[in-house]
Amino acid sequence: MPIKINNERDLIASLRSVDAPTLGIELIVFLSAALLLVLKGATNTLSFILSFSCIWLLISRAHGGAKWRIVGNVWPVIACLCAPLSTTILSQLGQLSFKVSDFDGPSRLLLFIPVYLYMLRLDRDRLINALAFGSLVGVTLVFCSLVMFPEQYWGYRAATYFIDPITLPVYVVALMGIFIFADPVRKNPTIKYVLNTSLLLMTSFVILESQSRTSWLAFVGLIVVWIFYKRPSNWIQICMMPLLLITVGIVSYKLSDVIQVRISDVISVLSIFAEGSSEEFHTVVQNSAIGHRIVSFFIDLRLLHDNFWFGTLDKDMPPYDELALKIPLLNEEIYNIKRLSGSHSEFLSQMVQKGAIFGGLSLVFYFIYPSYIILKGIRREIDANTSKSAGFLGFIVTLFLSSLTIQVFNLKVTATFFGLCLVIFLSSVYTMPKKQSADLFDQ
Repeated sequence: MPIKINNERDLIASLRSVDAPTLGIELIVFLSAALLLVLKGATNTLSFILSFSCIWLLISRAHGGAKWRIVGNVWPVIACLCAPLSTTILSQLGQLSFKVSDFDGPSRLLLFIPVYLYMLRLDRDRLINALAFGSLVGVTLVFCSLVMFPEQYWGYRAATYFIDPITLPVYVVALMGIFIFADPVRKNPTIKYVLNTSLLLMTSFVILESQSRTSWLAFVGLIVVWIFYKRPSNWIQICMMPLLLITVGIVSYKLSDVIQVRISDVISVLSIFAEGSSEEFHTVVQNSAIGHRIVSFFIDLRLLHDNFWFGTLDKDMPPYDELALKIPLLNEEIYNIKRLSGSHSEFLSQMVQKGAIFGGLSLVFYFIYPSYIILKGIRREIDANTSKSAGFLGFIVTLFLSSLTIQVFNLKVTATFFGLCLVIFLSSVYTMPKKQSADLFDQ
């Protein structure tokens, strides 16, 4: 049962009432979010420590006389954590071609099976608070890093020493989404206003300095979802919030040269691409970032068409001359980038590398199925508008929108953090009946 904290004495009493392993797990969750984007290897190392600690705690409880059996509604979550690796194995068996590095990211989710089983007995609000405040600190540390160490920039685009300027702002927006949706300080409006405003300003700074259009899309989409989630109480608020968002967008466009240049570039390339008849068509499309994405999209469609059932690995792409005959816009630079970096979309990457069936299943278990479980759990809340489990919406909406134009699980650290967030929020809503919980954990 959640512990109510009204003053300093309650805080001290609550800390004393929580066992050391639980405090250790909460500290690991906090640090995993806080150090995600500023300290290389921290989140991965902490996740291994968390996984092995939970295995040891589960075994210790079993040896101590606790009853142990897996109940029915745990299996769907375990299937969700196993699905990405399973689809990778099955698709590569179908291809009769293997790439060991492709197993790295999906296999990270297996670490969190024991974590999930142990988290079912913990206070969900404390876990989500640890993740939310860790996310707040994580954004703050990224902001401080960019201000104090500008030499880490990739040219003129913001980055940390190990995270690129495309991945960095997307996960900063995701961390912001966790905090504002989980709303861990809702009982103190003044502190809530100060923290949310500071978080929005720091996130805006990061996404502008990174010049990542993907993060801009995710940021705007996240704010729109937040407005609908909060469900304004009257028609005036319903009308004013979108108008305010549009006004802020127009003012930002007028005041920021970066936004003007980046958006104008998109409009220019797309208009030239749509015409398809001017002499500058090939040159502009082939020599711009948007043009590269368009050509990469056509490559992915061709590869999926030719390898529909099991997909194909990047290393098994057809030779350049063969692919260029089918895609006239292709040049050697784009071909080499595609072969080295893969798709410019998580959705297309999964489908191309695993085929329509296994790639589709992988996307279902990455996005759709967990979202279904958590949304269903939120609706069971007495006041769904204040459910801390909604922090998952802030996280998954950001990754879903970003997956349209980048890969969001291609780094070990991002795959690991996804697994951690997944089990925290799944354990918070996919709770078992009391009798089943007692059968699993009580001594």
